[in-house]
Amino acid sequence: MPSYSDLCEVCEDVGLPYARIQFDPRDPDRVPSPPFMVLMPQRGGTVTGSNRVIADHRPYDVELYTDGSDMALEKRIRQALKAHGFTYQPDSVPIGGNIIKSVWSVFVTEDE
Repeated sequence: MPSYSDLCEVCEDVGLPYARIQFDPRDPDRVPSPPFMVLMPQRGGTVTGSNRVIADHRPYDVELYTDGSDMALEKRIRQALKAHGFTYQPDSVPIGGNIIKSVWSVFVTEDE
């Protein structure tokens, strides 16, 4: 299973600004205009065997925010996820003001 570091590499490969959970709202100069990505952790879990934790894993939502639809950018993200060994569940929803939130739900192992 790919790691959180692998997920960050996906974002680097795509070349957009990204943050875990949110950009620093105290610094408005660091909050980018769309397009940008947010890595949103979900409730995690463990893989166990023989009464031992074998691996920690956590679902993440890879959120892409765009001003209008950008199918070429969505394709780049899908290709980067596949290249790094991720499987994903996609979703997309308009959130208002012409902003589209596209989401790919993935699983990652927690980095040590």
